[in-house]
Amino acid sequence: VTAFAPEVLRIAGAGYRMYYAGYSAPNRAYLLSAVSDDGLTWQKETEPVIIPGGRWDRVKCSEMCVMSLPDSERGETSYRIFYEACDGTATDERGVWRIAAATSSVTK
Repeated sequence: VTAFAPEVLRIAGAGYRMYYAGYSAPNRAYLLSAVSDDGLTWQKETEPVIIPGGRWDRVKCSEMCVMSLPDSERGETSYRIFYEACDGTATDERGVWRIAAATSSVTK
């Protein structure tokens, strides 16, 4: 996996979470994450955060920006992820690039 465009968030009472983009196959980009207690030693999460396959991000999900949202009624912090998405509509799978968004509740 070629990894790039990291963004690290400090999770209150739970260490750190790094979001990053990664290429693992030609013309496929995923959003991945890793966790750390100290910000130095990282453990890669086994499942991607976002996998290409939607209408807007059929072939690539890349270079994200993550922000925390106000606490929900359940007391959990949720996160909004804005990312580059490519639909692969061109014959070379480059297609149209858009900014997409997803919301997630993150726990350690």
